[in-house]
Amino acid sequence: MTAPAPLPLVVAFAVTVVATGVVRALALRRGALDAVDPSRRLHTRPTPRLGGVGIAVGLASALLVAAATGAPASPPRAWAASVAVLAAAFAVGLLDDLRLRGRELSAGRKLLLQAGVGALAAGLGLRVDLSAWGPWGGASLGAAGAVVTALWLVAVVNVVNFMDGSDAIVATTVAVLLAAAGSAAPQAGAGTLLPTAAACLGFLAWNAPPAKIFMGDGGSHLLGAAVAIAPCAWGGGGAGSEPVAGAPWPLVGAMLLPSVLDVAEALVHKARHGIPMSRAHHDHLYQRLVKAGGSHGAVALRYAGLALLAAATVGPLAQAVGVPAACAVGALVLAAHWAQGVRRTRGVARLTS
Repeated sequence: MTAPAPLPLVVAFAVTVVATGVVRALALRRGALDAVDPSRRLHTRPTPRLGGVGIAVGLASALLVAAATGAPASPPRAWAASVAVLAAAFAVGLLDDLRLRGRELSAGRKLLLQAGVGALAAGLGLRVDLSAWGPWGGASLGAAGAVVTALWLVAVVNVVNFMDGSDAIVATTVAVLLAAAGSAAPQAGAGTLLPTAAACLGFLAWNAPPAKIFMGDGGSHLLGAAVAIAPCAWGGGGAGSEPVAGAPWPLVGAMLLPSVLDVAEALVHKARHGIPMSRAHHDHLYQRLVKAGGSHGAVALRYAGLALLAAATVGPLAQAVGVPAACAVGALVLAAHWAQGVRRTRGVARLTS
């Protein structure tokens, strides 16, 4: 395994810290704030929402440094494909953050644009990579690979976006996930995973509770796309364009699972109570934990800790005791997390129609 070049990571962190501070000052001056709204948000004071721009600037700076110093561990075409997908996802989220004509994008339009980003990823040759890893078996998606990849990207972007409703939770969890995935497979995501993780850490200088700026949809879409392309392979093509493998799929999937469970439960609750799926709310378990008296920081660390436990479970534990036993341990951890969370939030009113 090739060690990552440190300079791009340092640049990603440092530039994100500085750029986010500049963006915050501009957002305050221009009034680009998320207003207080007790029906859908947890924050209690107007807060700038364009922090994703700082993450994007930090990441772009790191990737330019990597390209200039020859640090990328991936073929140029694979690198360009990954960067194009990240840029497109960021643009979709930023479009919503800018509130053109004073309105957010409708759920339908946003989903359509996200589908376009998924189609772009598939069209550029990215495919969800289900190759065997350690004791985990592999599979081939065959002709369905392009469709599955596009759907996967849309799903993951939305999971990450839905989780962005509490200070630091997305930046912390995604930093852990991408650091683990990028360390396991330095070429994955064409070398963009570790710089993105470093940019997340830089953003936390401003987003740690109490958050001084939110990443907004631009940030959550960018980070969601980074998570989505982590387990994607790039097939190569052309002279000097060897294939690039994705990060281990069990690792990415397991670390994302607590967030998927959180989002899925909220959607099931909406469906059971006849609540429109597009209705904004703060009814996810992680949000109810905050409302029940937990601090934003404690909840963010809880979900980052679950991601770390997931990595240990599908990696060293599965290697030592086998996949079935590791899955049983992982299921017990998730069940304990959920049971304790439900018990802790029993007195918190749920979303109703």
